[in-house]
Amino acid sequence: MYLTCYTMNYLEDIGLLKMDFLALKNLTLITSVIEDLKKDNINISFNDIPLNDPKTFDLFKKANTIGIFQFESEGMKNFLQKLKPNNIEDLSVALALYRPGPMSNIDSFIKRKQGKEKIDYIDERLKDILEPTYGIIIYQEQIMKISNVMANYTMGEADLLRRAMSKKKEDILLKEKDKFIKGSINNGYKEEVANKVYDLILKFASYGFNRSHSVAYSIISYKMAYLKANYNKYFMKNLLDNVIGTIITKEYIYEAKISDIKILNPDINLSEYLYKVEETGLRFPLSCIKNVGENAINVILEERKKSKFKDIFDFVNRTYSKQVNKGTIINLIDAGCFDSFNINHKTLIENIDLIINYTDLYKELGEDTVKPNLIEHKEYDSKELLNRSYNVFGFYLSNHPVTEIRLKDKNLIGLNNIKNYFDKIVESVVMVDRIKTIDTKNNEQMCFITGSDELEYIDLVMFPKTFKVYNNVKVGDIIKIKGKVEKRFDKYQIIVNELQKIN
Repeated sequence: MYLTCYTMNYLEDIGLLKMDFLALKNLTLITSVIEDLKKDNINISFNDIPLNDPKTFDLFKKANTIGIFQFESEGMKNFLQKLKPNNIEDLSVALALYRPGPMSNIDSFIKRKQGKEKIDYIDERLKDILEPTYGIIIYQEQIMKISNVMANYTMGEADLLRRAMSKKKEDILLKEKDKFIKGSINNGYKEEVANKVYDLILKFASYGFNRSHSVAYSIISYKMAYLKANYNKYFMKNLLDNVIGTIITKEYIYEAKISDIKILNPDINLSEYLYKVEETGLRFPLSCIKNVGENAINVILEERKKSKFKDIFDFVNRTYSKQVNKGTIINLIDAGCFDSFNINHKTLIENIDLIINYTDLYKELGEDTVKPNLIEHKEYDSKELLNRSYNVFGFYLSNHPVTEIRLKDKNLIGLNNIKNYFDKIVESVVMVDRIKTIDTKNNEQMCFITGSDELEYIDLVMFPKTFKVYNNVKVGDIIKIKGKVEKRFDKYQIIVNELQKIN
C-alpha cells in the first residue's frame, strides 16, 4: 500500500484524486439490530425498510429522536417540531439547514413550507430548480443547475464552480463572476437578476452543503428511526450496547424507561456481557457494573455454560480467585445480581468472609464440606440500598425515587432540559442530596439545596421569605418545586417560590 503525507491541494495539483471515506458506527448499529431481529425470527433487511412509514415520520414530528444519528441535539429537536417532516427530502433539508450559516434560513423555510411567507424564485425560469426548497438555495447541486440554466455553463464547468465553493476559494468565485453575468445576459436574463443570483452564490459559498451527502445521511437517520419506531426494544438494546462505560448510558436508560421498556436488574444467571432482549424488557449487563472487569465476566460466563449457579456458595466456589475477588463479589451483591437467591444484600455483605472461607475449605475437603449457616441481618434501609446501587452503576438504574412521579406527571421538567427554560417558571421534582443554610447580612436565614433526578443535579435557592415557609426539608426528601430558572456563572439554578414534600 502506498501512503502519502501531501495535503489534498498538492495532490490534486499533480492530478491525483482525493477521496474521503467516512466510517459510521450507526451503520453497525443498524446491522446489529437487524441481526438481533432475525434471531427472534423477525426477518428484515436494510434495503427492505420502507421510506414512507407513518410511525417513523411521527417520531420525527414529535422529535423523539434520542439515539438517532444527526437528530439528537436539543436545537435540532426544536427544529423538527416546527418543520414537521413528511418525507426523506424534508429530513435531508433539515440536515443541510441545521448548520452554521444556512441556519439563518430556517424560519423563512418553515414559513414558506407552511404557506405563511411568499416564495421568491428570483426568476420564474429557476422555479424547477428551487421549488423543492421553496425558493431558498440549500444545496451545491442547485448552484450547479442554476449556472447551467442561467449562464450556459456545462455541467463540468458548473462542477468546478461547486468545488471552488466547497473549498472556499473566493478568488476563483470572484473571477467567475464576469463569466456568469455575461452568460446570463446572453441567455436573456437581466443584468440585475444575474448580479442578484451571483451574490447569492457568493453568500452560499461560505456554507454550501451537497445534496448527495445530505440525502445519504438522512436515509441512515431515517432507517435508525424506523427501527426505533417499530422495534424499539431491539433498537434500545443495541444503542445501549454502543455506550457501555460512558456517561451517556444513564440518558439512554431513561429514554428506554419513558418508552415503557423495563430495564431488568442484572442477574448472575441471566445477564450477559451486553444488554439482552427478554420478553419483559432489557436485561442489564455485567459489563456495566463497576470493578467487574472483562476477565471476571469471562470466568462467570464460562462457568455458567456448564450449569447455572445454585446459590451464593456455588458461585463463589466456582469463580473465586479466578479473576473474581472479594471486591468483585461485593459489587455484584450491591448491583442485585444475587437477588434471585432470596438472601438480602446486608446478609450477604456481612457474611462475605464466611462464604469465602467455605470456598477455601471446599478446595481441600471437596463434597464433604458442610455449608455454614449464614447469620441473618435486617436489610439496609431504602436510602442505603439506593446509595450502594448508585455507587456500582454510576446512576440510578431502576429505582430512583423521582422516576415514577415524573412518568405520571408529564408537566414536570427533567433537570436535563432546564437550560431550555431559562428565565421561565418551571415545575420539577428532585431528591434532596445536600442542604446548606447561611445567614444573610440582615441576619435572616436562606437555604441552598442540591437536588437530583435520574439524569442531572441542580442547585435550588430559597431566599429568606421562602425559607421561612419551607424550612422542614431534609436530605433524602423528594420535593416538588416551582420556581424561576436563572443562571449563575455557567450553571443553571432554580429560585424556589413554592415547595411540596412528596414523601
